[in-house]
Amino acid sequence: MLRALASLFVRLDRGSPTHLQQQICAGLRAAVATGVLAPGTRLPSTRSLAAELDVSRTTIVAALLQLVAEGYLVTRVRSGTFVADEPPDAAPPAAAPRPAPPAALRLSRRGEELARTAGALDSLRPRARAFALSRPALDAFPVREWSRLVARRAARITAGQLDYGHESPELRAAIAELVSSSRGMRVGADQVMLFPGTQPALEFAFAALLDPRDRALMEDPGYGGARTALASAGAALRFAPVDAEGIVVAGAGRARLAYVTPSCQFPLGVTMSLARRHALLAWADGADACIVEDDYDCEFRHAGAPLPALAGLDASGRTVYVNSFSRTLFPALRLGYLVAPGGVVDRLRAARATREEHLPSLTQLALADFIADGHFARHVRRMKVLYRARHQALVEAARATGRLRPRPVDAGMAAVVDIDVAAVAAAAAAARRGVEAAPLHHCYAGGRAPAEALVLGFGAVPPERIRAAVDKLAAAIEEVSARP
Repeated sequence: MLRALASLFVRLDRGSPTHLQQQICAGLRAAVATGVLAPGTRLPSTRSLAAELDVSRTTIVAALLQLVAEGYLVTRVRSGTFVADEPPDAAPPAAAPRPAPPAALRLSRRGEELARTAGALDSLRPRARAFALSRPALDAFPVREWSRLVARRAARITAGQLDYGHESPELRAAIAELVSSSRGMRVGADQVMLFPGTQPALEFAFAALLDPRDRALMEDPGYGGARTALASAGAALRFAPVDAEGIVVAGAGRARLAYVTPSCQFPLGVTMSLARRHALLAWADGADACIVEDDYDCEFRHAGAPLPALAGLDASGRTVYVNSFSRTLFPALRLGYLVAPGGVVDRLRAARATREEHLPSLTQLALADFIADGHFARHVRRMKVLYRARHQALVEAARATGRLRPRPVDAGMAAVVDIDVAAVAAAAAAARRGVEAAPLHHCYAGGRAPAEALVLGFGAVPPERIRAAVDKLAAAIEEVSARP
């Protein structure tokens, strides 16, 4: 039964942009809807399914929970997961597509800019294969402890915690204590605002801090998601170069806002030096500007002690701090946060009240316990060791090929490797071999990098898979090099 389930009902395409969780859902859903899996059939354990399909147990659990919510499956205490006695009917056949009407609708200039940005962003979206960006080591997440905390909270959740827009005071207090102890900041729970991830937090911050056509400064190369959010806010974008110490603000001129990634610059992985942090804060004072600090991957520095956050060094209260738990823990958590300077927190919170966003109460409460009980700190310590080892494995494998030259990386879960062929062509050849490699060009404002290079995410790839994937990438580069 187990082998039949894996081979017949759930066929995974690891080269597809569709997440593995959704592929598993689709396969099981179709098997139930067509009667291949009869009502009352008991499914194998999540551990067995994960082993048979070669995916993380977290992915299996998430897929089964989704199908339970849809009514295809039911769970029985101490018995397992079963096909529902009366599952939903099979979906009706899709109607024949209608021909597209003439294009009478025109996008605004801002809409056209967003559409252009989306093309470059596609190569940076996480996919379930090496070396996809933004994917943490889900196989190393403590699922058992997390499940226990969720179950404990579910048993005593209150009616008030099930209401719309609930921001858990416990989680806000836990986050305030966390950043105060680890990022050199003095933060109260009232300054913490919760969002369903980093991107919504950035969109809110830019909308609240910028008027249309205000100048906004960002790193070049930089994070495409921030570029899209700034364009959505109507900002006039200006770009500053990045060197081994971070963003270079000398000569940047005046701007209303600067967006930066100081702990782990995206995509280069360098850490902004202390001197450069002070220079950025001095520039903001001189330009009467505000700073949005995206502190992603601040926990995963590969050498040396972490530097304090910009928000911790800022004596003028100009810095809005943004972070999330998607990469530190797991992406499906969908919880991020913004820390507002004390002088504007009341007005920002009032503006925040105009946005209706889903914040799952149960997840917030479990995360507050996860932090308070010490699980978060322990997990971060383990992940620092794991990511350092995976980075080292990537460096050694890349150097051994003679075709990839890894650049120094200070922090994070991605590395840039220089190559001697066209990066876009190499990425396409690698994709045909089942390996994800993002051209560095796509991170530059003008679409061209100073050198041909690829950005490789190593966080979700064990060392043995790193070596095999690097060999495939080297073969792809060899293929491009051999073309006339």
